[in-house]
Amino acid sequence: MAFVFTDIKEGMKYLCRDGRLIILIFFGAFFWLLGISFYIVLSDFAGKVWGFTSLMPLGLIFSLLGGGLVTGAVLTGKYGDRVKRNILYTGSVLMLACGIIVVAVVSSYTAASCTVFFVGIAGGAFLAPINADIQKITPDELRGRSFACKDIIMNATMIAPIPVIGKLTTFIAAREMMLSVGIGGLLAGIFVAWQSVKLNAIQEFAREDR
Repeated sequence: MAFVFTDIKEGMKYLCRDGRLIILIFFGAFFWLLGISFYIVLSDFAGKVWGFTSLMPLGLIFSLLGGGLVTGAVLTGKYGDRVKRNILYTGSVLMLACGIIVVAVVSSYTAASCTVFFVGIAGGAFLAPINADIQKITPDELRGRSFACKDIIMNATMIAPIPVIGKLTTFIAAREMMLSVGIGGLLAGIFVAWQSVKLNAIQEFAREDR
């Protein structure tokens, strides 16, 4: 048991030093939050809003979500190098947030199905560059203890939203929670977009000074 605490302590050190790890943790936590929220809301809609008596229509929605993820990843792999990475991240976050809001407020199964597919595309476009970054880890780092320590911290942080979401559903309606997640993601996307524009302006100004 002692070696586990030692690894956690070492992992916390890496967390403070490795900006890439912090970014991956936040992305992972966000997608856990998003995935759990979708599951709760769609399950709630299945019985209360759409009046499903069978799980087959709900399974179709998740199939569309998975198809969208694959489509987004393929499109990003094919055409992603034509846009800057920060634009790709910002656009996909904004698309995700708008999709969540639409799913939260509509009662139409058809509209929700179409929206979920495009949300999946945005999710695939968002995850593809992150996976590329993960693959840049050197083989020595991947096999070594340092990566194991990092992995403990990252996995723990990514799983943390699960009990939080479970607790929230005991006193917040699923639709309201989904709408809040969507609005929060939209505001975060706008903030990231503003910061990206600001950073690009600073870089352009620095080039002109040279």
